[in-house]
Amino acid sequence: MVTFDQFKVVLADPSARASLGIELSDQQAATLLLNDAQAIAYYEQWSRPRPQKRWDGVAVSGFILTIIGTLFATAGRFIVVDFLLLGIGLLSSHLSTRTRYRGRGLAIAGIAIGWCGVAIALRLLLSR
Repeated sequence: MVTFDQFKVVLADPSARASLGIELSDQQAATLLLNDAQAIAYYEQWSRPRPQKRWDGVAVSGFILTIIGTLFATAGRFIVVDFLLLGIGLLSSHLSTRTRYRGRGLAIAGIAIGWCGVAIALRLLLSR
């Protein structure tokens, strides 16, 4: 955690500002250094923790269930379950692009695994 005094020292150095992610021009930084009230307000806003995105439960569960469904489908059983879980993966991918949650990568991975499971299961069913 950067103290206010350290923050003021950082404001004077452009490379230090850039390394800490403070996007101010030299003129803006000089203005803040001259006015302590504005500097304190900027410091409090800058040092406030930013909320982290939560994981999308549908994407995570879709990924895990798709892996399980693929294992069952490749064993020659429950190919319908694999199609159902593939649909959950598609739904979670669509929803994760429109929400503030993380998990789109898991949803896409679940879709890919689901299609692989369907292909393997169909190959096994057709080869019998």
